[in-house]
Amino acid sequence: MCLSNGLAFPEIPEVLRDLTQLEERLTAPRLPFMKLRPLGWDHQLGLQGNIVNVPIDVSDTVKILPREITNSSVIHLALMRRMDFKTPYMFETARPAKIYEACKYLVTTPVYEKEGVTLSDA
Repeated sequence: MCLSNGLAFPEIPEVLRDLTQLEERLTAPRLPFMKLRPLGWDHQLGLQGNIVNVPIDVSDTVKILPREITNSSVIHLALMRRMDFKTPYMFETARPAKIYEACKYLVTTPVYEKEGVTLSDA
């Protein structure tokens, strides 16, 4: 019924399909931090506490990544909520080449164009 009403989900592009959670967050223009808790016996989730929405400059994120990268290169990344916290929010290995390719694709999408996200080559 939803397909007949035009509510189908679009196909996920190959460039975005195999990104890890940390790599997805590095390509996002905003990072939301929130706590999800189960609400009751039916296992629905609800928000608890404050929601913090941190704007991120995607171009700066890509500039920080190592320049000499190959498709097989990986680096260790720790995503911190605040720099004065002792433990990271997320700690994973990330593939800079995949992040760069995903950012190149996402900058051409209407949502990123509306947000004014650009990717400099410098």
